[in-house]
Amino acid sequence: SAMNFRFKAKESPFNYCSRTASKMHKYAATDILQGPWIYREKDVKLVRSFVDKMVPENMRVQIVSPTFKGSTELQEKWYKTDYNRRKFEADMVKEWKNPGED
Repeated sequence: SAMNFRFKAKESPFNYCSRTASKMHKYAATDILQGPWIYREKDVKLVRSFVDKMVPENMRVQIVSPTFKGSTELQEKWYKTDYNRRKFEADMVKEWKNPGED
């Protein structure tokens, strides 16, 4: 989007030039700099299908904190990272579904 283009993070000049040059065959000359952020068409059905899936039941929350050290039950296979996996409490899901006004 235009907002993403406008507030794009800074990067090394070499990488920026290299990536921009590689896009010259893909975008019109007037769109080379903002090419990846331009959306000319919208697919309402596709957008709706994604929005419909954005519900608490499909949510995954990741909390990273040293306060959990020593209180985890699982360990990741390759990097041996300790972690826990919990289901959300029903009342919490209910509140997320109907947040009310605050």
